[in-house]
Amino acid sequence: MLRGGLSQPRNAGLFKMFNLIGVGEHAGSGVPDILAAWDEEGYDAPTVEERFGADVPDRTTLTLPLVASLGTSLGTSEQAGDQAERLLEFCSEPRSKGEIQRHLGISSERYVRQELIRPLLDDGRLVQTIPDKPRSPN
Repeated sequence: MLRGGLSQPRNAGLFKMFNLIGVGEHAGSGVPDILAAWDEEGYDAPTVEERFGADVPDRTTLTLPLVASLGTSLGTSEQAGDQAERLLEFCSEPRSKGEIQRHLGISSERYVRQELIRPLLDDGRLVQTIPDKPRSPN
């Protein structure tokens, strides 16, 4: 699957239908193309899990994480430290997660929450404005 070159569709009828309307191919290049595009965009590496056995159907699962690696498009740990300092300065007044995200110019809400806000909360350098509602966007 990772190298490409051989198509083994699970549903031959559906595969043939897509081929007849011009959106399917027999080259077996789909997964390598996906992996190359994923790497080019700087996302974390996909994982492949294969399961075989009598008690479960044979299955191959390709998981494509929607998180960019810190070493690529989101930056280095040094940049994360700079971002954390900018976040603390910006949060001298209560701010929402969305405001923080826009101020820092970071599109990944997950990155802002897990890599910037969470460590600052854990260190006590940042406090929640509504501690009784920790999932509040405010």
